Amino acid sequence: MDTETPANGEAPQHWGVVANVAKERGYGPESGETRNGTKHFRGGAKVHIIDCYAGMRRNVAVVGLHRQSRKLVTCVVRVEPVENLRLKLVYSPSVNEAIARYVREDGHPLTRDLAEEMLGSLPAWQEEERVRRLRTPHHPWWRFWARWTRTGPAS
Repeated sequence: MDTETPANGEAPQHWGVVANVAKERGYGPESGETRNGTKHFRGGAKVHIIDCYAGMRRNVAVVGLHRQSRKLVTCVVRVEPVENLRLKLVYSPSVNEAIARYVREDGHPLTRDLAEEMLGSLPAWQEEERVRRLRTPHHPWWRFWARWTRTGPAS
């Protein structure tokens, strides 16, 4: 069964990939600095992955509690800081409502099969992104900016 419909007439429960945001992650050139969580989510926050962008293989749409407002938000985050992936049935009425709202806009229902497919492909995406970041040279503008701030603008 793709979605579970409760007998009391409530909104259907959806299957989804549940994950946690990494507590510490590398940031900046050569990942020299560590940061806690992401811009929108605290480290260790539970997020529900509701969609992935298969063409780019870098971003996922998630639902979770915002870092500052502590309200439920739907946003797109990079795939790297998401860890501890697992398949679960979503019981929270507010999360189910957010998923249903996203599904109405997108038109693709979040089924168990789709969630299992995402769960199988996301670790490979994370590894591809990690390797890509290690191979990519740092932006040349960074060297220019460092030189410009030391000497001032050219006259």
